[in-house]
Parts: sequence; structure tokens; C-alpha cells
Amino acid sequence: MNRDYIRELDRIIVSVKESAGMDSRFSPHCISEGDGPVELRGEKILWEELIHKIKGFELTGERSGRARFDNESGIDIAFSCLNVKDNAPLVVNAGSVNVRKRPSAGSELLTQALIGERMKSFCRHGGWLLVRMEDGYCGWVEDQGIININQRDMKNYRENINSMVTARAAPVYSEPADESCIDDELTAGSRIAAVKAGDRFLRVIFPSGTEGFIEGNSAEAINREQAGPAGILRRAAGFMGIPYLWGGTTSRGFDCSGLVKRVFDMEGMALPRDSDLQAEAVIPIEPGEAIESRPGSLLFFGRDVHISHVAISAGGGNFIHCSGKVRMDSFNRVGCELRRGELRGAGKIFSE
Repeated sequence: MNRDYIRELDRIIVSVKESAGMDSRFSPHCISEGDGPVELRGEKILWEELIHKIKGFELTGERSGRARFDNESGIDIAFSCLNVKDNAPLVVNAGSVNVRKRPSAGSELLTQALIGERMKSFCRHGGWLLVRMEDGYCGWVEDQGIININQRDMKNYRENINSMVTARAAPVYSEPADESCIDDELTAGSRIAAVKAGDRFLRVIFPSGTEGFIEGNSAEAINREQAGPAGILRRAAGFMGIPYLWGGTTSRGFDCSGLVKRVFDMEGMALPRDSDLQAEAVIPIEPGEAIESRPGSLLFFGRDVHISHVAISAGGGNFIHCSGKVRMDSFNRVGCELRRGELRGAGKIFSE
């Protein structure tokens, strides 16, 4: 099969989805090839759009056809609808897993999921699964860090979650001793089922039932009280210096919206994954008040009308964000004039 045709088909699909108002973050597609036709899987509306948008497309069946990309060559396409497998829920059974754009370790990192987070599978490609996460985000994960779990066991596991990791990195030891083997690592914000194991350690139960041990000062009991600006700023300040990582949502590395999502999640408030979606989830603040917005508000930036960056207001024109690394900046500081010019709006999370 000519790989150029596959790449061209993928490019066309992305373009068609954009023109049809389909958000690829939540409306995935999958292309696989073998000895027969190229298998294309996606939502039914994608097929309906493609047969009108691919130049030279010949419909040979209800959901099959031949797409020609030049005068002599082409590829046969067989389409099937992607359907979530509701009867086979998945759960992260590792410290974290990467969610990628394509089924390849070198593909773009879209986001990350922590221990105990649930997802549902669409299909498999080798050792990779195309999944939909709890927030609707879709991408590819390696099957090594996730397991199938039945509803009863999942319910029991979640009912036992009582603690949250607060340390940037919490090594998971095979035994409650510093010299034992490190089997995994948990990161800040991980919600875990844990019981005390001696004076210094906590026993952590993974969704599969396996156990490990982390130092007791790496986690705290989950606080179910109402979050407030002070807690948000305390969490954000605790991540100062962590490096930027495109697609990162863990304390190993953040992107700008990944930092915001993790900080608010640790305070019990769920926000969307990306900055443009976060901008839609807040209560808008008047443009003239954005720079001096109250602590805990979100500030949104962009070089045009599109939101491409987000920060957490610390009040007084100061803000915490991840740009190169997690850091504090200020609209009043020399060198921040560019950020002031890129400010596109702000929104509040907390009522006055």
C-alpha cells in the first residue's frame, strides 16, 4: 500500500471533520491497512461527508468505495462505525498512562491519565487501544498500563479511595522499606485506596488488587470541603519550577491547560482539558477587569481570536502559569508587555 495515499487520506479526513464542525478531540477516526481494503472507522457523519468531499471518489457499496488520488492509482476503503464497548470498561492500573494522537510511542502526546481513571475502548491496533476518557477526550493508549474491570470491582475500588497524592513524585515500593524495589511512581493529584502500613508507609491498592507502598507523607486524606481561591493558589505554587511538557497533565511535566486542570482537580473541581474549553466553562469577567481579576480566576491569552494559553490569577496583576516551566509572572513586570497584549479575556470560577 502506498503510504503517501494513507497520509493524504488522513489529511483529507482531518480537513473534512473541521469543515463539518467535528472536534477531533472528541470525534476520533481510525485508519488501518492490511491485504484488503483500507479500513476506516469513525462516526457515520464522517462517511457521509467524505463521499462528497474526496475528489474522484467512487461509491462501490453502502459503506465502501474507491478513492483516487491521481489518474492511475487509488485505494479501496471500507468504512465501519466506531462504537464504544460499554461492556468492557477500562481503568488505569499504573501511576499514569500517556494518551497519544496515533498508535505509536513517537506520536503527539495529547493528554495523560492517572491511576484509577476510567475509559472506554473503541478498537485495538496492535498493542494500542483507541479510547474515550471520562471527560470525553479521545486518543490512543498502550494496553500495558490499563486493565478491564467489571462494574462490581470498579465500584468496590472507587468506594475505597480515601487519599490523594500531594508529593510531586511518590515512588511505589514493593515492600514498606526504602531499600526495596521501586515498581512504579504516583504523581500529585492521584486518588488512591490506601491504608497505613507501619509508622512511615501507606499500602496502596491498585485497581487490579496488587499492592505497593508509598511514604506516608506523600499523600493526604481527601478533603471534600468546598474549594476556594487560597487552596487553588497553594496547589499551583507547589508546582513552581516543573518543566513544560506538551500534553502533560502530571507533576512530571505540564502544559498550560494541564496545569490548570490538575490544580483545580486537586481541589475537587473538574475543568475541561484544553484552554479554549476552559474559557467556555467559566463565568466571563468584564474585559476592563481582567488584568486585576480576583485570585483563582482564569486568564486567557491568544495571538488572534483563538485561545491558546491559560493562567491562574494570583491577584494584583500577578498570575501563575506554565510557560517553559511553572512560574509566577506579572502584568506589571518589565517584559510582560507581550502577555498584556495577548490577553483575550478572563473568567471566574468562584462566586464573589
